[in-house]
Amino acid sequence: MKLIELFEDVNMDMDANNKARAFVDAVVGYCLNKVQPALEEERYSDIEFQFSKFNGSNNVFVWIPSQQLGLSENFRFMITASEDAGDGGCYSVFGSGIPYICLKLNNLGFEHGKILTYDDLKVAIKQIIFNTKVHTILKHEYIHYLDSFRNKTMMKQDDDYKEHGKEYYNSPIEFNAYYHNVADVLMNFINMAQKQKSKEAILNMADIFKIDANFQKMLERCLEKSPAIIKRFYEMLTDKNKKALYKRLYKLHQKALEIIKDSHR
Repeated sequence: MKLIELFEDVNMDMDANNKARAFVDAVVGYCLNKVQPALEEERYSDIEFQFSKFNGSNNVFVWIPSQQLGLSENFRFMITASEDAGDGGCYSVFGSGIPYICLKLNNLGFEHGKILTYDDLKVAIKQIIFNTKVHTILKHEYIHYLDSFRNKTMMKQDDDYKEHGKEYYNSPIEFNAYYHNVADVLMNFINMAQKQKSKEAILNMADIFKIDANFQKMLERCLEKSPAIIKRFYEMLTDKNKKALYKRLYKLHQKALEIIKDSHR
């Protein structure tokens, strides 16, 4: 299967989405049930993460091994506000070969180069638990993690696009990760509706997610529920990639409508 076909397969898209959502849920659950109570009660030794200095700099990174999140994959979840961290998040691999998924706190009220303290972590952990913008970032970076196993060349090419300009948004890897953010509404509906057994439950869910039979209205709904950076992604797409986005979303939209239609049988 060609890579472009891989990125257009609805079932594989849904599988990637489910894994990304499981990652977000694991991070939120770990922070809510273990990290936040320990920080509030100053039981720092109970928290299974470590502060680390990177390359001898004063930038402090907080590492949480994926195993502590209850996940089978081998990577590290990292929180930082370092000088070179930029905004949002990132995915990369250190020389040790261990991948890391990084949440950068710079656009969440932390200054660049901030040396994290336990009090800072209390604020950051609350953001991770309750801020849906953070959840969008985490999902985006986890999709990068999955894509790194599918095509390392594309991941290397993506490193060349440092600025959030047209080339960045239209690079294959960023396009795929942002697509998953745009498709969140449809994917969440499909995932939840497939677990329902009654017609009433499926139709109620369709109302909650505002699933519309009109594709253009559904596209507007997906973008309406997205953070500003996702809307910027859509605005910066080339005509070719907009058509590719429509094609993939249309397939998801049809799957959602099929579930609703089948519930009437």
